[in-house]
Amino acid sequence: MSHAAIALLLAAIALALLASRRVRIDVVGALLVLGLVLTGLVPSAQALTGLSDPAVLTVAALAAHGAAHRATGLFERLADLLSPILRWPALRGPALGLVAAIASAFGARAPALAALLPIARQTARREPGAAATAQRVVLGATAAGGLVTTLGTLPNILVSSQREHLVGHGFSLFDPARLGLPIAAIALAVVILAAARLRWTAPAAAAPTIATTVVPASAPPLSEPQQVEGVVSEVFVPPGSTLVGQTLERLQAEANGALTVQAIIREDHRRIAPRPGWPIAANDVLVLACTPNALQRLIERANLTLAGAAADWRDGAGVVEAVLTPGSDWLGRSFDETGVGRRYGVGLLALGRSTQAIARLRRTKLRAGDVLVLQGPREALPAAAAALGCLTLAERRLRLGRKRQGALPMAAMAGAAALAAYGVLPLSLALLAGVLALLVLRALAPEDAYAAIPWPVLVLLAGLLPLSAALTDTGAAALVSDRLAEFGLPALGIAAALLLAACGLATLATGAASALVLVPLAAPLATRLGFDPDPLFLAIALGASAQLLPLPARDRLLAATVEAGLPQTDLVRLGRLLAATVLIAGLAALLLRGPA
Repeated sequence: MSHAAIALLLAAIALALLASRRVRIDVVGALLVLGLVLTGLVPSAQALTGLSDPAVLTVAALAAHGAAHRATGLFERLADLLSPILRWPALRGPALGLVAAIASAFGARAPALAALLPIARQTARREPGAAATAQRVVLGATAAGGLVTTLGTLPNILVSSQREHLVGHGFSLFDPARLGLPIAAIALAVVILAAARLRWTAPAAAAPTIATTVVPASAPPLSEPQQVEGVVSEVFVPPGSTLVGQTLERLQAEANGALTVQAIIREDHRRIAPRPGWPIAANDVLVLACTPNALQRLIERANLTLAGAAADWRDGAGVVEAVLTPGSDWLGRSFDETGVGRRYGVGLLALGRSTQAIARLRRTKLRAGDVLVLQGPREALPAAAAALGCLTLAERRLRLGRKRQGALPMAAMAGAAALAAYGVLPLSLALLAGVLALLVLRALAPEDAYAAIPWPVLVLLAGLLPLSAALTDTGAAALVSDRLAEFGLPALGIAAALLLAACGLATLATGAASALVLVPLAAPLATRLGFDPDPLFLAIALGASAQLLPLPARDRLLAATVEAGLPQTDLVRLGRLLAATVLIAGLAALLLRGPA
């Protein structure tokens, strides 16, 4: 069997494994590396050259920038600014969609989804079905916005990288906008209209305000974070806070249903039952039931402090969640009575419980299944959780009570984009320079940066990138291109065929695999038929990017949306609608524009 046939066979096997969804994507990448070496397509000394591709560095650096953006609470602040608009149902979809699309265009798709989906759910909480509609808009808008720039989607990054290998230079930041901007605008409009007007599956019942998970004593440690929809926490109102003199009714209204005042502690002992018109006074301690994001926004806006924070709240401290097991020795005792806080220097920031109101956080008697949000030195948190008899959940990188650097991550991303746009540095190195700046200025913790990197995706790319090169080097791509050229299609027809093929392969397997398998065909086809290959590159990138959920966070976002009450059938329908819209609008754009 010739090397060209082997390369095509490996490509078919990889696509079949990815389409089956039964094999992890990193396992597929590792199998590809072994297959390429064992068949002689790649020398063993060059087995890991895929990891040296600039696209891999771009994906890793972009993920680190996303972690910095998540820590800033930028999108939550934008939602606060847009809160008067979000109260109007007719304006809510366009406002959320525009913010989500712009964020996605500049590589912040995952942090935008993580921040805006809860905001969409909370904003529309009082209207039946409106929360699900708002979430559909956010999901579709982030997918549409990614079509506009090179940073918007993983396929755009990969096509740009492969274009550099094939023709000598990659895409600039806004090159995909030549074809993607009008299509993104059409897709955004379709998503906003369809989210509100189509008949969707009835949303699942909303989760209780304070959710909890009971874990048996014999259960193994949990590797994935459990989402606590609401927790009870205590905040101290200093004399200079903007909350002084404000009524509880106004406070809860401004939180759009994401926050409830359970009690007011005044003079350290007077517990006041909350009434809507009761004014907040300086030095009050508010017992709040709310989501972590709503709590963080309130702390920053009103200059509050968490009453349960440890005394040595340092920059390197961490925040974790832990579930109290039935086997704990401290059941029926309060957190103060355990002495764990004094012994390990940790504080109790919040407590999640499904029933029973909590009067004072640190004096509440602990029960099996309680979710404790602990803060303190990172190295002490596992020992503190073990001393309490808790199972530690994966760290959620919560920033409760910490001042968030809002401007620095934005400035770093803008600086990286400027360096790449003016040709000072390649895109991958420009993004890396931005990450280094964030680390030096302590706007991003190293552990947060490493935790954000989608390692399974990088392993997949380690196999797909040399496979893509092998398709070119062995002549397999030229062989297929010759067969396609025999059909006598014009340049427009070939671009349309590649758009359809890219969208189909992305739907069956992944956008990354679709892009890297089809891109080697573009340059030989253009050379043989004598036209510019750029429309073919853009068509492949557009079709491969027509996915509702991005690969680095696909499974996690799917689980999060279903858990939030958005049925999986809605995600499937929305994904098909998005793909169909991109296909139709893409074919129309190619017809109107035509290859250069």
